[in-house]
Amino acid sequence: MATTYTITSNVITGFTGATPSGDIDLSSYTTVTAINSGSFNRAGITSILLPPNLTSLGDSAFQNCSGITSITIPSSVTQIGNLVFRGCSNLVSIDIPNNVTSVGHSLFFGCGNLVTVTIGSGLTNLISICFLTVVLYPVLPSQLPSRQLVMRRFRIVLSSEA
Repeated sequence: MATTYTITSNVITGFTGATPSGDIDLSSYTTVTAINSGSFNRAGITSILLPPNLTSLGDSAFQNCSGITSITIPSSVTQIGNLVFRGCSNLVSIDIPNNVTSVGHSLFFGCGNLVTVTIGSGLTNLISICFLTVVLYPVLPSQLPSRQLVMRRFRIVLSSEA
């Protein structure tokens, strides 16, 4: 059984048919600008190529997709909702592009293997609990005392190159 993605007003709202699994390529969905809340919750995804014109990831979009090891967020994304990667227990690294200005709470809750997060220069809203066990200053990247923070086994890189 094939997977069919449900798209309403340029937003992926879910899928019908087989639960998405393995390597998913959404790069051909050039008109999609958002992935709705919970659209891929608990899917068996291991890697995903997101639509190139995506601007937002809704709350819990990839929650409990424990097979994902890495994800590339397009530079067009400006907003990442709450709990988007919660429970992605095999996620190792992620780059948050320069155009992202806001990330939600508990973004990486339950991401026990997450080692590196690179944060672009555009982030204007960093909620300390988005990293759960890592305590961050709730300030802008340019105001942090160092361009790179190393805490526990977790590395956060603040970069204008992301």
